[in-house]
Formats: sequence, C-alpha cells, structure tokens
Amino acid sequence: MNARKRIAIGICTVTLAAGLGGGTGTAAAAPAQATVKASCPSGALCLWQDSDFRGRRLVFRDTGYWQYLNRYGFSHSVSSYWNRRGDDAAFLSHSGRKICIDGSERNGRMGGWNDQVKAVYLARTGSNC
Repeated sequence: MNARKRIAIGICTVTLAAGLGGGTGTAAAAPAQATVKASCPSGALCLWQDSDFRGRRLVFRDTGYWQYLNRYGFSHSVSSYWNRRGDDAAFLSHSGRKICIDGSERNGRMGGWNDQVKAVYLARTGSNC
C-alpha cells in the first residue's frame, strides 16, 4: 500500500473514532451511571454521597449493630443507596427517626431523607425492621 492510501485510511479511522465517541449527549453518561450502580457488590449495603448513585461511596457488610457514619466522614452526606443484601437494613436520622430498607431496595433520590442519615443497621434476616 502506498503512503497516500495509508494517510487517507488513517484520516478516515480518526474521523470515525471522533464521530462515535466525541459527542456531548446523554448517551455517554448513561453507561457510566450503569457502571456505578453495578459497583455495589452483592451482599452489601452501598451509600452514595450524591443522588443517582454518584460521588463517594461506602460499602457495609457487618450486621447486628448501629454503624455511625461520622466514623467515615459521611454524616449528613447520604443522597442515594442500594441494599443488595437480601436482608433488611435500617437508617437512623439525626433527629432520631428510623426507616426500614428492604433487602433489595435502591433509591437514587432520597427526598426528605437526603443528607439526614446518621447511622445504618444491617439486620441478619429479611424481617427485622
């Protein structure tokens, strides 16, 4: 192949690659979000600092006691969660309210509980709340 054909093929390849991956639409963001959600391991409760499963993440597996988030610099920080444990979990708010989280529940936007979680409790069964 002569040099002129190699250059033409190289330009086409670069143009094609730039056209496929260079857009700024939401299609590029969707796979990243799916990857973040999938990053919560089975058998764990994951908490994220930002809504829609973004930002800093904590992963909990220990059961049977309240785990206070200030120990991890995460108090007033939970904005989304995914309970992949199969067993219930509970959240304790700074005002003392408790809420039960089902064993396969996830929530990307926590409404009135946003940034209110003080501690988490991982139950040992699916009916502990």
